[in-house]
Amino acid sequence: MNNRKYIMSFTSMGDYRLEVMKRISENLNNKLTIYAGDQAFDPSIRLINNNDMFYKRIKNVFLLQRKFLYQFIPFREYLACDVLLLDLNPRIINVWLLVILRRFLGKPVVVWGHAFPRGGAKSKSDMVRGLLRKLSKNVIVYTESQSKELKEISPFLNVVAAPNALYSKSQMCFVNNAQREDILYVGRLVKEKTKILLKGFIKACEIISFEARLIFVGDGSEKKSLENIVSTLPVEIRSRIFFLGHVAGHEKISKLYSSTFVSVSPGYVGLSITQSFSFGVPMIISKDEPHAPEIEAAIEGENSAFFSTDEIDSLSTQLLGFYNDRRRWVTKGNQIVHSCQRLYSVEVMADRICSALVEI
Repeated sequence: MNNRKYIMSFTSMGDYRLEVMKRISENLNNKLTIYAGDQAFDPSIRLINNNDMFYKRIKNVFLLQRKFLYQFIPFREYLACDVLLLDLNPRIINVWLLVILRRFLGKPVVVWGHAFPRGGAKSKSDMVRGLLRKLSKNVIVYTESQSKELKEISPFLNVVAAPNALYSKSQMCFVNNAQREDILYVGRLVKEKTKILLKGFIKACEIISFEARLIFVGDGSEKKSLENIVSTLPVEIRSRIFFLGHVAGHEKISKLYSSTFVSVSPGYVGLSITQSFSFGVPMIISKDEPHAPEIEAAIEGENSAFFSTDEIDSLSTQLLGFYNDRRRWVTKGNQIVHSCQRLYSVEVMADRICSALVEI
């Protein structure tokens, strides 16, 4: 590998990035320095634990009710390095300064993030994001579909798809012959959507007496409200609903999924979908949501099913269907894992990011 010096700089470093960033660090060895801010735009996002710190923390200052961000960075280092990777986020003031200055100096910048705003390629705000893409040497996006769409819009751009991943291939596994009685939700309890899941489960319990348990993993502002609802339920229902809070670590997460026959995304899909598939567990998904790019991993009937958004009856029907058909879904577990290993592993993600940095 060449003797270039690389810097990667991020708004923050969520704990879900731990494995992929470790692999990137190993690939680039002592040629890479990583910087990340001390807090995220969304304060509920958990950052990498200090015990796992392999990067340098920088000070974040949010402006106008967290709509914009300025970071106190070592500008000279950022300008001097051979290749600089930044967030593809036009709300970060530093990004604009660095992209423009390094372009003037003839030094490349790679940007990494969502190809388009939440509103899509045709939204007005994409004009701003589009300018940032054009000023960069390489663009790394989260999915193959985003890469294809971006290349069609801007064929002159160098675009690399690095699908979001949580685990290495060896960490992905399906536990055969496990007793699977759980319905699992993993995510922040911050939206009304989690109440839809709870009500759907209650509705299913009222239709038939089934032995499934509902497990909530995560924290957030809705937790207390959900617990209050559960406390009013008959004991035969509330005794099968559990709030575990934040759960971290591959071993603990793997154990949770080993007793799960289906996971649920009652709102927009994010990284929880590839996490579920990493352990061979299918997912029930709310149909009409502004899903994150990871939704492209969902193949209806093969690893997922959809319910009509915000319709409790539709969700309860899917829950009952998966429960009654769980033995057939178990036979798909290993194939779900194999597909995830092929497309959504840490190895694939990290290697593609490294290629975008090195082959420039």
